This record gives sequence, C-alpha cells and structure tokens, in this order.
Amino acid sequence: MESFHMGSNELKGISVQTFDGLSSVTYLTISKNPIVSIDCDAFKALSSLETLSLEDIDVEDFLPSCSSRLKNLYSLTIKNSTLKQLKKGNFAGMKKLTSLYLTESHISFIEPGAFDGLPDLHSLSLHQNNLSEIGKDMFTGLEKLNWITLSENSISSIDPIAFELIPNLRYLYLGSNKLNKFKGNEFTNLPKLTHLDLSMNDITSLPSDIFKPLTILTNLDLNSNNIKILEKGSISDVAKLKNLELNKNDINEIKPGTFEDFKSLQELDLSNNTLKHVNAEMFQGLTEMYAIDLEHNEISDLNPDVFDNFPKLKRVRLEGNRLDSRIMEVMKEKYPEPKYLVLE
Repeated sequence: MESFHMGSNELKGISVQTFDGLSSVTYLTISKNPIVSIDCDAFKALSSLETLSLEDIDVEDFLPSCSSRLKNLYSLTIKNSTLKQLKKGNFAGMKKLTSLYLTESHISFIEPGAFDGLPDLHSLSLHQNNLSEIGKDMFTGLEKLNWITLSENSISSIDPIAFELIPNLRYLYLGSNKLNKFKGNEFTNLPKLTHLDLSMNDITSLPSDIFKPLTILTNLDLNSNNIKILEKGSISDVAKLKNLELNKNDINEIKPGTFEDFKSLQELDLSNNTLKHVNAEMFQGLTEMYAIDLEHNEISDLNPDVFDNFPKLKRVRLEGNRLDSRIMEVMKEKYPEPKYLVLE
C-alpha cells in the first residue's frame, strides 16, 4: 500500500502504534479529525513516507516537535489549521523537502530564518493567510525557490530586499492582496522571473521602471485593479512579455503609443473595461499579436481597419459591446475566416 487516507473518522490522537505496519506508505493524508495529541514517534514507522497532508486539524504543536521524524519527506501540506506563525526551527530535519504548502492557516508572522534547513525547497504556498507585508528576511535559506504564491493575504508592502534571497524565482503570485502604491524597486532582485500575478489588488498606476529588472518576464496579470488610462510608460520595460491581462479594470482610454515597445506580446486581454472606441493607433507596434480580447466594454465606434497591422492575428473577441450592426457586417465581410475573428 502506497497511499493511506485518514479522514473524517473521529480520530482524537495519534499514538506510537498508529502507523505500525505501514512502512511502505509514501503518501499520507490526515484530515477533518478532532486530534488533540500527536506522539511524534509514530512517524518512525513510516520509513517510506514522502508526501504528508494535514488538513482541518490543529497542528500548532506538530511543528517543530515532529519535524525531525520526517527526514525523507519531499512534500508537506498544512491546510486550514491554527498555525498562526512560523518560527525558526519549525522545519528542522526536513532537508529533502521540495514542496511546502501552508494555506488557510491564519499565518500573520514569519520569523527570520523560519525556512532555514530547507536547501532544496522549490515550491512554497502561503496562500490565504493573514500576512500584511513581505519582510526583508522572510525567505532566508530558500536560494533554490522557483515558485511561490502569497495570494489572498493582506499584503500592502514589499521590502525591496525581500526577493534578493530567492534569485532563482520564476513564478510569483501576489493576487488578492492590498497592494496599491509601489516605490519601484520591489522586484529588483528577480532576474529569472517569468510569471508575475498582481491581480485583484488596488493598483491605479505603476512606477515607470518597476518591471525593468524583470528582463525575461513573459506573463503579467493585472486584472481586477483600478487602472483607468493606459499610455506610453504605464507598463514599460517588458520587451519579452507575451501575455498581458488587464481585464476587469476601469480602463476607458488607451493613448497612442501605449504598446509600441511590446514587440513580443502575443495575447492581450482588455475585456470587462469601459472602452468606448477602438482605433489602430491604440495598438501600434503589436506585430506579434495573435489574440486580443475586447469583450464586454462599451465600444460603439470601431474602425474596420483597426486590426490590419496584426499579421499574425488569429482571435479577436468583441461580444458584449455596443457596435452598430452595419459595422459588424463589415467586420464579418472583412474577416470571413473564423480563425481571424470571433464574434460570439
């Protein structure tokens, strides 16, 4: 037996004999049990355990008490717990850990050095906790970290030195926080970052050089913020960007030249904004564009030649606007092939 699940069975404690005979188990889930005591020696019987998931149970005493008994663990998940804070030494002994998911656990404080002793960790989730800031020493010891999500916290500030400790990061998710104002140096030390999610914050504008250090950024998500006007410099220094999501803002104007330096952009989502008209000057420079979403705006004025400068265009979405039927007929005639225009 490789997997063992202990869920919703009124288990109140884990004794030293609980896992006897389960030396071949590699995946263990313990969830929704009213556990009040754990004998850490019980985990000695799980000599092959690689993945452990603890959900909907009180694990406040589990760390660091049991960490040293889980030396072969590669993945640890703690979800919906009363963890509240991470202290130095919490993960002592888990040197093989590569994935750590600490979600919905009311974490509001991370002590500097809390992740010491995890030299091979490459994935970290702190999703849906109570963090209010990203401090300068939060990620000490995580030089190999590749992927991190801090979404659905209450983060309003980022120390510019914080990411200096994780230079190999490629994926950073900061959606659903309280980010509003940036100094411009928050992402200075992330030379390998390719994916950045800043969606569902309260961003109205960004410093002109904030993305300059992100020389290989390919995906940027700014959906569900409060951006109203796009102009040259609103989003800059993103020469390698391929996917840009600006849907669900309140964008009502795109000034000429906004995208002229976006030489690699392939997908642009401007849906669910308040644009009233579209013209060719808005999208000047998007020679690699193959998909643009403009659905659910207030577009009533559309130049039939607006998409002529997109030689690689395959999909345009315009549903949910106020376009005159005559313009729609012209567009259908001009782009008869479905691969060029989607009018749902």
